[in-house]
Amino acid sequence: MRYTIFASLLSLLILMACQAEQPTGSTIKDKSLERGAWRGLLALNDSLELPFELAYDGQSWEIINGEERILLQVDSLGPDSMRWTLPVFGTYFNIKQIGPKSLKGEWVNSQKEDYRLSFRAEGGQAFRFGPKTAAQSSLAKKWAVQFSPQDSANSYPAVALFELDPQTSILKASFMTETGDYRYLAGEFKQERLQLSAFDGAHAFLFRAQRQGDGSLWGQFYSGKHWSTYWRAQPNPKAQLRPMDSLSFLKEGYEKISFSFPNSQGDSLSLEDERFEEKVVIVQIMGSWCPNCMDESRLLEEYYRRYRKEGLEVIALSYELPKDMDNFKQIEKRLRTDLGISYPMVLAGPADKKAAAKSLPMLNHILSFPTAIIIDRQGKVRKIHTGFNGPGTGDYYEEYREELAQLIEQLLVEQ
Repeated sequence: MRYTIFASLLSLLILMACQAEQPTGSTIKDKSLERGAWRGLLALNDSLELPFELAYDGQSWEIINGEERILLQVDSLGPDSMRWTLPVFGTYFNIKQIGPKSLKGEWVNSQKEDYRLSFRAEGGQAFRFGPKTAAQSSLAKKWAVQFSPQDSANSYPAVALFELDPQTSILKASFMTETGDYRYLAGEFKQERLQLSAFDGAHAFLFRAQRQGDGSLWGQFYSGKHWSTYWRAQPNPKAQLRPMDSLSFLKEGYEKISFSFPNSQGDSLSLEDERFEEKVVIVQIMGSWCPNCMDESRLLEEYYRRYRKEGLEVIALSYELPKDMDNFKQIEKRLRTDLGISYPMVLAGPADKKAAAKSLPMLNHILSFPTAIIIDRQGKVRKIHTGFNGPGTGDYYEEYREELAQLIEQLLVEQ
């Protein structure tokens, strides 16, 4: 009996000793990840990384793009591994903790086939490109930009909006194009060199440029791992693009648009349905893969809730990749959950401008996702707005918000 008790105690002591020899911090919780600012880095290729800012408060993680904050869904994958899932787009990171200030893994863009970028993050780094220092020179706020200036077939204009903090050299920016803006960009301007980046779960953008002797900027723009081009900019306080309301229109002989597309319940929706009769209707041409479309969706949902009782309807024509109903059902559920969209959505076709134009043959083209078609109570098209400049463009976004609200109110009171 005594021998049995002694043997049991000895076994327990040996077990405890073995456990004590195991390295501590075998779980994410035990390793006490650094709280506060983190710096994330996506590898665009073997020699180029895209930086972005992260914040961790001990419970939740956020991605920071200028004024934008993106809350991540965090799920454990094991003792020292986790998955970050981004809202709206559903892309995700698979991550392994290396130490209290070190993470490694990959970002997976599930909307594209086999699209993965290596990722690492470093804790305690409260900057994007480099430490904050006082600016040595100024930077004009508005610039006329030409992307792909050496390729006339693919060249396109833009307007750059820059806001430089002279105390820190931190640069906040956006580029407006005729099909939409490049959203919230952040970076720095030091020693006549500009660096900007953004990562929102769909776009991974990196801009670099050097100020030239004539005051212009010349540099390169990278979009993910698959595309890059050169860009040139000249300071110009009067820089502007063609009006977004002039780029798309009905072909001659048409006053109305018509369509019939299925929703996730299998019912076909069209403007001839009782729901839309004698209503002011906004038809949104969009895709869940498109950040500008998601910015527009937030605004349309706000106005839908505000004006619905007075007679406003909104319907989203969703062009997706892949184009199948099972995928669309997942997309719709995600957008209703993450963005709070309550207006109807239908699956209109594949994520392709030519295919979208074919499905709406009364339009001259589909130049951009998104495109908003505003229709009066008689079913006539009153305005077509191509593209979307979102909240990252500041005053330009606020001006459009006001213009759209005024147009909706005007059409609602018309008989």
